[in-house]
Amino acid sequence: MANKITTGARARFSMNGQRMGFALGVTVTENIRQEPIIPLDNIEPVEFETLESSIQVEVRMYKIPNEDLVAAGLYPSSGRTPDERKLNLLNFAPMTADIYDSKSGDYIYTLNDLVPTARRVTVDSRGVVVTNYSFMGTHMSDEGSSI
Repeated sequence: MANKITTGARARFSMNGQRMGFALGVTVTENIRQEPIIPLDNIEPVEFETLESSIQVEVRMYKIPNEDLVAAGLYPSSGRTPDERKLNLLNFAPMTADIYDSKSGDYIYTLNDLVPTARRVTVDSRGVVVTNYSFMGTHMSDEGSSI
């Protein structure tokens, strides 16, 4: 029975093919925006119209000096000037991330077209420094998806 459950100890996470061994965890939110269609003479929707689909991804990582996502080329560099920062952001190519079961080798999720949206650093007294990276993407495929 236990062989059928995927746990954090079995899950592997990689971004653009690079294994993220210092990741504490990954949170993926799939967003589907549905607009209710309510005619003037009704108080309830008569149908729903699908308007948008996207994903939000947050990766929590231990801070290892000179081994973060920026150094790995997986997050844009800040740049020395505002123009350099703008070019770094504009030229940063969308990425793919994979979560798979290290025991079976099966993919669990593929996260597509990820672009950076935020980076937060947490420094606590007597605590491990953690960096939270946020991304937005187009869609998530799982083992039941056709793509």
